[in-house]
Amino acid sequence: MVQEEDILERMAQEIIEENPETVQKIKAGRLEAVNFLVGQAMKRTKGQANAKLMRRIFMQKLS
Repeated sequence: MVQEEDILERMAQEIIEENPETVQKIKAGRLEAVNFLVGQAMKRTKGQANAKLMRRIFMQKLS
């Protein structure tokens, strides 16, 4: 399982930059849209990322 937070944070930033429409939805209050970003992270890591940790990282970066 991928747990290295610095690696996950860099990947999260890349995913955020690649998905501006989803980011706008989240910033507009549609927090369920973060699940799409988490899904992108899981896809990149072939399911090895910790989904709860990724969700927390995305929420921190977008708050």
